[in-house]
Amino acid sequence: MRILIIVFAFFISTSLSAQKFNLEGIVKDQESNVLDGATVYVQSISDSIPIAYSITNKNGEFSLQVNTEDDSKAIFNVAYMGFKPYLKDINVPSSKALNIGVVVLEDQVEELNVVSIIGKAPPVIIKKDTIEYNADSFKTLPNDKAEDLLKKLPGIEIDLDGNITMNGVEVEAINVDGMRFFGEKNGEVALKNLPSQVIDKVQVTDYKSNMQKFTGEESDSGTKEINLTIKKGKNRASFGDVKLGYGTDDKYQVNTNIFKLIEGKQLGLIAGSNNINMSRGFNALPDAETSTGYIESDFVGANYTKGKWNETRVNGNYRYSAQSTDNEQISKTENFLPDLNYITDSESSSFRDTDNHKAGADLKFILLPKDKTSNNKVQLSNETDFNANSSTSGSVSNKISAYSNGDLVSDYSATNNTEATSYEFKNAFSVTPIVGTGRDYLNINLGTNFTQGDSESETHSQNILYNSDTTVNQDQISDLTDNSTDISLSAIWSKEVFTNFRMMPEYDVSINSEKNEKLIYDYNENTAEFDDFNEILSSDSKYITTTIRPALRLRYDYKDFRFEVEGAHTTTYRNYKDALVEARDFKKEFDYLTYSGRIRYRDKNGYKNINLNYNQNVDLPSANQLQPVADVSNITHVYIGNPNLEPEINHDIKFQYQNNLAFNNITISGNARALFVQDKIISSTITNTDLNKYTTYDNINGDYSFSGNAAVSKSYYNKKIKSEFKFTIKRKL
Repeated sequence: MRILIIVFAFFISTSLSAQKFNLEGIVKDQESNVLDGATVYVQSISDSIPIAYSITNKNGEFSLQVNTEDDSKAIFNVAYMGFKPYLKDINVPSSKALNIGVVVLEDQVEELNVVSIIGKAPPVIIKKDTIEYNADSFKTLPNDKAEDLLKKLPGIEIDLDGNITMNGVEVEAINVDGMRFFGEKNGEVALKNLPSQVIDKVQVTDYKSNMQKFTGEESDSGTKEINLTIKKGKNRASFGDVKLGYGTDDKYQVNTNIFKLIEGKQLGLIAGSNNINMSRGFNALPDAETSTGYIESDFVGANYTKGKWNETRVNGNYRYSAQSTDNEQISKTENFLPDLNYITDSESSSFRDTDNHKAGADLKFILLPKDKTSNNKVQLSNETDFNANSSTSGSVSNKISAYSNGDLVSDYSATNNTEATSYEFKNAFSVTPIVGTGRDYLNINLGTNFTQGDSESETHSQNILYNSDTTVNQDQISDLTDNSTDISLSAIWSKEVFTNFRMMPEYDVSINSEKNEKLIYDYNENTAEFDDFNEILSSDSKYITTTIRPALRLRYDYKDFRFEVEGAHTTTYRNYKDALVEARDFKKEFDYLTYSGRIRYRDKNGYKNINLNYNQNVDLPSANQLQPVADVSNITHVYIGNPNLEPEINHDIKFQYQNNLAFNNITISGNARALFVQDKIISSTITNTDLNKYTTYDNINGDYSFSGNAAVSKSYYNKKIKSEFKFTIKRKL
């Protein structure tokens, strides 16, 4: 059981001369209907900066804490979609409360898709499944970037590792004007380089896949997505910076970033070099991370993007990186086994030099009908990725083991040097037509993945066994060639059978073929050459896996509820043949059913979301886990498969709760998960008196885990700082 963790944080500012009071009232339309979800906010009379905001509840009521500091007046605002903005100067009361009574909003002359505001826009607008922040309502410094702005927004948190959450929910993607910035899903380049002053809105929505966005399907991810919109006039801008750093011991770091936005287009160039243990550059360029060891890194990248998610779009990107890593490690480990205890002292050093080239292209074409009133449209999509990698690596290690009484057991030493290259080409083509008034659609996807890898290595190892007074040596070279082809075809048809009831049959088939040739030669003392072919460790194999999966999903919407069930039958054929060792050959067929279900509740304003999900899936054993042939590549640890392994069956139950009590600026969130594993595949290891290990695999039952967390946060809006009270509980069994 993990220790219960309670995180308690309370940040708030005070002023001796501040004038604070509670502002209350009710918002209605001209027909005396209460307006649920109207944004109510107060601006400073001196500089018009918003100083407090709230959202009306289902009774049209609002209540907010206002701090006008030295001002005797404030500007009161109400905004609601389809109604004229309401604006009024109010006097700061002498008491601690002010009830403004009923505020009546007038109908807008024309229905608008967004709130139209005269003067300052409201700091926060909640529109069903979207929370929208007005960037100018949150004070930033002239040199602040997008990340600095996000840190000031109520509900958004960024931890030390750069992970972003919204009210405790993971943010999975970040876009700029509806487009991925620099081709990245996580938006790290945008957050670290986009000036906060050019951002107009920060929109937080449920994360959707590209197909869900195109078809209008509801998100089922359980995560969030952030879109940064650029101010008008700023979407034709160029920006960037050059950073230089130099320190003691000849430590250095240099980065150059240049970006250009041209109304729906993005151009970018990044480059850098450093020797301060950063795999990229200043804190958070692509894939930036600190690491163990000593790292020298160089990189350069370029990107071009045109078009948003709902229009024809093009993206192309290229990245090159070179990295050199040196690592040294010393450790002391004490091991407790049922029959013996022993202590191992280890020393190791290693190096790795890599060169990597990545290139990608994403093309999406949307074909619209000639009839403008028709909902029919077609999306053609093609995504291509290429990756080439070369590396040189080496290691030296030594391990001395002794019983707890000090008697020596073994002395193991090894050296290894490897040169490797790999290439990967991936392509995914899909066509998605939407037809009919009910937004029925068909999606067909063809995916291909080709990989090739080559490596040459030389290994020397020696294990001195003191109990038997023997020495085991292993000197060999290996030549490995691996080719893999993966082809998949999937199709799903979504059809509304009758009102609010949808049927979605799906069919998936995939074929994976792997050709592996591993030739190992032992050192021949007679010839002083590596010419003794090791047939036991070598392999010349072909492994074909074919998977067929028909499935059916049924969905029914009833008021604020959604019910979904899905069932699938999967057949997997595996055929493994080795031209050198016949004992490795096997044919196996797996047939199994999988099923899942979901119940979702969402109120009409999107404030409260409750999800209950059940998912049952099957994990098949790998080829190595099934083959009953000993793998003695490591003379101190032998592996052997188990042909009688059963598939692992997982039963996963998840509960998610989110409730935005906008009336009180309080957010309550939580989730719970229970995971039960049937026939869990485990590794079983036996250690003999010489401390050599022998590992095989087996199935067990009774594996389960429980986890959950809950968080309550309340935001106190202040024009100078972001103040929040947060209470979080996490627990895992």
